[in-house]
Amino acid sequence: MMQHGKLCYRVSAFTATILHLTSWFIKLTSFFQAEKINEAACRIAHEVASEGNAIVCGSLSPVRSFRQGDMPATRAEFEAQLAIFKKYKVDFVLAEVS
Repeated sequence: MMQHGKLCYRVSAFTATILHLTSWFIKLTSFFQAEKINEAACRIAHEVASEGNAIVCGSLSPVRSFRQGDMPATRAEFEAQLAIFKKYKVDFVLAEVS
């Protein structure tokens, strides 16, 4: 159970995919993996939170496919973000809207 007044560290999901990146950084895609960035962010947030009385919030980032009206792609992108948060057992998830 969460307690009032606890410190919370927020982990924002980095939503770039290979498809997004290739349109901007064709040569960098092999070095740039959003999943690894998100995993590292979760590990760091948990490490810092464990040093005190804090919790970790996973933050779902808006996805481009929603604006394009592609609901299957939107669901897949949100599920990919959630998978990292489930794997690293964040305490709760916040969904950003735009």
